[in-house]
Amino acid sequence: MTSILFISSFFLLSDNDSLVADQYLKQGHQYYNQSNYDSSTIFYHKAAKLFQKSGCFGNAVKCYRFCSTHYLVLSKKNEALEVVETALEICATKLPINHVEICLTYNAAGNYYKAQSELDIAISFQLKALDCIGKADSKTQKHEAILYNDIGLTYWNLGDYDHALEHLQYSLNIKLNSPKVSDIQFAKAYTNIGIIHFEKAEYLDAKKLFEKSLEIRLKYHGNTHRKVAMCYNNLGVIHWAIGNNKKSLECYLKALEIDKKLLGEDNTLVAEAYTNIGRTYYEIHDYKNATLFQNKALKIFIDKYGDHHPHVSLVYKTLGDIYLAKKQFPEASTNYQFAMLATIKGFAEQDYYINPDLTAITILSSRTFLDALESKAISLFFAGLR
Repeated sequence: MTSILFISSFFLLSDNDSLVADQYLKQGHQYYNQSNYDSSTIFYHKAAKLFQKSGCFGNAVKCYRFCSTHYLVLSKKNEALEVVETALEICATKLPINHVEICLTYNAAGNYYKAQSELDIAISFQLKALDCIGKADSKTQKHEAILYNDIGLTYWNLGDYDHALEHLQYSLNIKLNSPKVSDIQFAKAYTNIGIIHFEKAEYLDAKKLFEKSLEIRLKYHGNTHRKVAMCYNNLGVIHWAIGNNKKSLECYLKALEIDKKLLGEDNTLVAEAYTNIGRTYYEIHDYKNATLFQNKALKIFIDKYGDHHPHVSLVYKTLGDIYLAKKQFPEASTNYQFAMLATIKGFAEQDYYINPDLTAITILSSRTFLDALESKAISLFFAGLR
């Protein structure tokens, strides 16, 4: 009798853990909807631990995935990697091979590596996810739409815009044929397809899609949500591209105001806003403010990513452009050299008359590197004329 009572109490404890975990999960969702990512990750992590303890491994993995996404928003890459690796381990040891969470966790791992600009690893994980989603139990159209969307964004980062548009459009078509998709999901699709139109210099098409996305986001979230900030940022990029710098700056500053309140001063998304604002000041020849905002961005990027990252390279490149416009050629050449250094690990020569072995350049770094190299050549040419 004692044994039976012991077993019964054990299962009651497991059931109670699951119920509490469900409540934590709901609280995590509530904080996410408020763009309170610090709190959402706390509750998702609590839920994951309890689900794991009670043997609900699929739900545990789901919560770890949510944690990873939100840690990336918070620029906490170490924490993001830790929960992704935990989720992958549970998938490998506790879930059946056709469980849908395995596919979604591969995708989450891909998104983590995409955020670190390790795009070859990212796409390999996401193609594994695509390969297994067709055989997964309990998959939904929403799962497939998310996967195609995220693969499309990785192709965008790789500069393969045709494949990017193909996958993003496929994701949108899934949503259009699903009766349960909310307007919010369409807002996401409009944004991502708009990005590809922007890359292909189809600015009016991109602008229309970004405006549709912003309209939906404002309706559902109000004007203080992270996704609304993203919409303002994207519209700022479009206005910058078509030469409307005043409107561009207005949009960027709206995005910055929202992001600083939600994410704090030292977040990489805030740094991206600083970069865009600085670039716009450069376009209107306000070099003092351009330099100020680029240096703010540079400090955050180096702190979060280290010296070797595309964002670090881009800021140095822009600082070089600013000094070139001011005809301060040594300073321009130095910043272009640092832009090159940020693209190639193992090349540490700060003398701007020295270039790295071109065989060290990868496909992923070549565009940024060559832009900096060309600009440095221009700077040195004009310095020689003087």
